[in-house]
Amino acid sequence: MWRCCILTSLSRQRRGLTKIEGQAKQIAKRLAQHSQSEQLRTEARYFHERMQYRDFESAHLPIGSGIVESGAKQAKQRLCALGMRWSRAGLENMLPLRAALMSGTFDQLWPRICPRL
Repeated sequence: MWRCCILTSLSRQRRGLTKIEGQAKQIAKRLAQHSQSEQLRTEARYFHERMQYRDFESAHLPIGSGIVESGAKQAKQRLCALGMRWSRAGLENMLPLRAALMSGTFDQLWPRICPRL
């Protein structure tokens, strides 16, 4: 069941990517017909060169921002629990410690932060 849902979702994404690529080509074709659109052509080239979703998809890389947004939301929830209040300076000091703890690098980071302890 879940495999079918995933395959259906991937199929829809591929159709969507093909549609977006087709629309981008049509826009680029229209832009080529207008002499006052150099800036738009420059932007179209920029996106064509950098928005390589099909390549990312074939390399099994995520093409959405959901992973990053989820991580930011979780960090905020953990640092803003009931009764917690942080000053900007306190939060800026705590975030690297929290990241080191969660990534398993706290033991390497701590001697650099507090060499005398």
